[in-house]
Amino acid sequence: MRDLKRFRFRFLDEADKAKCGDGWFIWDEAAIVRTPARDLVRLEMEIGVPMTAVFDGCRRDTAGGNLAATWLGVRAADPALAGRFDDWTPLVMLVDWELAPADEPEVAAPLDPTPAPDSQALPTAE
Repeated sequence: MRDLKRFRFRFLDEADKAKCGDGWFIWDEAAIVRTPARDLVRLEMEIGVPMTAVFDGCRRDTAGGNLAATWLGVRAADPALAGRFDDWTPLVMLVDWELAPADEPEVAAPLDPTPAPDSQALPTAE
């Protein structure tokens, strides 16, 4: 597996800073890759695209990729702050991205598997 780098990002738009603060959040593909598969499926269902599309879109600096990546990064830090993906509307093309410094603290729980309120539940086998 290739080296998956950790990035950090912060919001630059004043309305986004008012909602999320002016601090840094972490986007860590390696942590996401290590998330249990059923939790990833739940997140893919909420976002509406496969996680590989999120990775690719973020790497290509697309609006959709950055939208999902910033939501996942904020969600890892504070699920209540991120809320539902359908309600996530920051100006992602105005987000400041950089490699996370080596001494940047790890996010304790990269992805909380608890679905956001009103998110689609994962079907169960019967």
